[in-house]
Amino acid sequence: MSSFSSLPQASDQFFEYRFIHRINPLAYNNFLQFQEKLRTRAKNYQGYISEDLPVLVEEGETLVFETILRFDTPPVFLTTPASRIKAIA
Repeated sequence: MSSFSSLPQASDQFFEYRFIHRINPLAYNNFLQFQEKLRTRAKNYQGYISEDLPVLVEEGETLVFETILRFDTPPVFLTTPASRIKAIA
């Protein structure tokens, strides 16, 4: 799947944060709503570069998705209070 913004070039320095989501198939619609909130919030962080759409990496009784957020440096995302991230759930 594609990113919402252009991907960094191989020579660019950036930080990737990978989310692994384990979802009950019955909660799939809720997961999509959560992803929209995550994407909207991430785009507002200083240093945001791009996000890959959720990719289904495992299917079964539990769906497993991976989402990747890219920032220009690790401290931008790592210094974000966890409470602000949890608030989007």
